[in-house]
Amino acid sequence: HPSMVPMLRDFVKRFLPGGEAPASSQLELAFGSVRLTWVNAARATPGQLVSALLRAMPRLLDGRTIAYSDTTILLESHDAGLELLDDLDVAGAEIGHVFGRDREVQRALKVKIWKGMGRLKACTVHSFKGWEDRALVVVVRRFGDAEASALLYTALSRVKRAREGAWLAVVSYAPELQGFGQQWFDEI
Repeated sequence: HPSMVPMLRDFVKRFLPGGEAPASSQLELAFGSVRLTWVNAARATPGQLVSALLRAMPRLLDGRTIAYSDTTILLESHDAGLELLDDLDVAGAEIGHVFGRDREVQRALKVKIWKGMGRLKACTVHSFKGWEDRALVVVVRRFGDAEASALLYTALSRVKRAREGAWLAVVSYAPELQGFGQQWFDEI
């Protein structure tokens, strides 16, 4: 999303030295803005925090609503995804996901997820590469090395351009990211 370029450039500068920052876009005025929400997590579980964010979405978006079918939860690993699903409480929402204990199960589940599936989606950042969605909730459990930085950059850059606007929420358990989140996002 064009309005994300300054934030992504800052991320590259801070956490991906030598990385290539995104170029500015001339199309910025054609799309609604992106609302950025940041949660510095402490004791609450990812499932509790993601559930609370999804329930608070209309308030966080100033009364606007983004459908669950336009919303994806991104996690770093299948283990993190399985933990989230065990704890997620989104009343009445069916969740399409890719999380399984073995590769066969993961592949079978991944085939069942597609962009227009009509329900909330949850997957790893790797499974979501090449896709975008209008509302993203990114859970960051581990940060600090080049691989984790690149993975988070990929997740942050998956916000879809939409005339009606978009939403990116980050739930971060990484103290290294606290200053970054405070600069660019509305904290809750």
